[in-house]
Amino acid sequence: MPDEDKAYIYGIVGGTPQYLLQMNDRLSVEDNIKNTYLNPMSFLYEEPLNLLKQEVREPAIYNAIITAVATGHSRMSEIATKVGESTTVCSVYLKNLIDLGIIKKEIPYGEKASKKSIYSIEDNMFYFWYCFVLDNTSVIARGAVDLVYKRIEVQLNDYMGRVFEEICTQYLWKLLLDGKMPIEFASLGR
Repeated sequence: MPDEDKAYIYGIVGGTPQYLLQMNDRLSVEDNIKNTYLNPMSFLYEEPLNLLKQEVREPAIYNAIITAVATGHSRMSEIATKVGESTTVCSVYLKNLIDLGIIKKEIPYGEKASKKSIYSIEDNMFYFWYCFVLDNTSVIARGAVDLVYKRIEVQLNDYMGRVFEEICTQYLWKLLLDGKMPIEFASLGR
């Protein structure tokens, strides 16, 4: 499998070994997506919902919050408005999602705490699923996998932009920790 395809695979399932095992390195990215996320018989097809049901008592509100974040509502007030709850209520749920490693809170670089904080989906498997599978489940159930993949394909490079940023961040930390970074830093941010 070419390195570019490996980056795509990491971008759609993350680094969780169980999810990586679902991918076949002899298949294209397209075929891997079709065989996993777009296959109702696949382990990954309902994995995010199954995980939420196992980990939290009120999966519906967690699902609504993750959906809001996945669709671009990244500030606390936007998330609360989209979900129909107060920011106080949403903050409790977001904290739990952060503790589960599903959501991350980003504070603008150079600030200790800020109302300008943004939330994003940290787990690539959740991010891919909420971006591309959730809204297409009825089409997938009808067997129109090629149609759904065409919808995904036109957005895949944009989707991978966020993943590329994360890979770059990880690489910079690796260089720093290996003593190979020409500039020392204590934190990274946007």
